[in-house]
Amino acid sequence: MYVHCYELDVAYIKPPGNNETLRKFKRWLYDTLHIMARAAKEPPERRITLLIPETNWMKVWKYLHTAWVPDETKSNWYVVVHNIISTNERLRAIRLAESDRCTRCERRDTLTHRLTECNEGTVIWQWTKERIAWILKMDPRYIPAE
Repeated sequence: MYVHCYELDVAYIKPPGNNETLRKFKRWLYDTLHIMARAAKEPPERRITLLIPETNWMKVWKYLHTAWVPDETKSNWYVVVHNIISTNERLRAIRLAESDRCTRCERRDTLTHRLTECNEGTVIWQWTKERIAWILKMDPRYIPAE
């Protein structure tokens, strides 16, 4: 969450100086986030609950925590639900990556690219499209990537 706040406020933060190394800038960033975390009085309302208020989030969180799946799967769900997938595009925007290009195919590493166009994401996306199409009783070709 603090990384997201930093991303929103990054326009107001001075860029690294000429003599400042990327390592020193990352250290400064970590220290800043650490101070923000310690200073927080109470956790603010989660961003996802503000974006989609009509969802019963108490029920969603309950089912996510009690699902009979490995902890790694739960962690992946958390990252997706909170829209904090660390694509190179996002990491580059907050100066934690040198490039916004995919390490596998050199295309721009966006969320859509990561989930639907590259490597194992294509297999997962095809499976997901087939399930969505089955639920909606339609042809998977008509399920948009968005």
